[in-house]
Amino acid sequence: MVQFIEKLENEYLPHCRPVGSASALPGGDKYYEAALKHYTADYVTAEYAHQLGLKEIQRITTDMKQIMSKEGFVGGIGDYTQYLLSDPDETFATSGWALYTEYLSEQMGIIKTDRERFGKLSMESLRAARLVVDTGIHYYNWTMERATEYLKENTALSNASCWAQIERYVRWPGQACSYKIGELKIKEIRQRAEQELGASFSIPEFHKALLDLGPCPLQLMEDEMNKWIESSKPVESAAHQIMCCHFLFISLLFPVISSIYQL
Repeated sequence: MVQFIEKLENEYLPHCRPVGSASALPGGDKYYEAALKHYTADYVTAEYAHQLGLKEIQRITTDMKQIMSKEGFVGGIGDYTQYLLSDPDETFATSGWALYTEYLSEQMGIIKTDRERFGKLSMESLRAARLVVDTGIHYYNWTMERATEYLKENTALSNASCWAQIERYVRWPGQACSYKIGELKIKEIRQRAEQELGASFSIPEFHKALLDLGPCPLQLMEDEMNKWIESSKPVESAAHQIMCCHFLFISLLFPVISSIYQL
């Protein structure tokens, strides 16, 4: 075993790449762009995903710091997380943390307190940070140490969890970006459906149409949901259509009748 470790350290590791980015490999830039599009959508570039992640992190951390400020807490996001975990009066931090991480939980009234909302935001910040560190590693040649520090500063993860997350992103380029990109796309489609369908919009029907698609590419999902929106628009009654036709006929005929009387 000792000989194996020595051989690994003295002969193998010195020949390994100093960084784990895909772009460090021959043709790595094109590979990463293809991987990113595979896991998200054709319109997503590394630059787009990176900037989107930075923007989302800024929005989410602002909300988290407002909650900390309301409680008079002084310190970082990680410090506040540790404070919640050590608070004997709060069970959500240990048993229900994961239950408050999804967008719908707040809309459905599951999340009621600032601390519960902080838990949701902390997991949302991780998904946004993934956009930054995944593109940072594989496109901007970040070191694993720099990526780990970014997670430490902008999420509620422990040091060990941050490093484990980064190791995952190094091994699986592009995949971690699918969470936030997909979430924002679904929100965008839902907002479009609400605007176009108005009072006839149904949240259960929207979710059913979405889930009925099953696993599919993001672009296909958007195309199919756009078709669903069109097919869900209220159909005008036959009487209303006849009345509109009569009005159109009269409006076209009126100039002709007027010209005859003038003669």
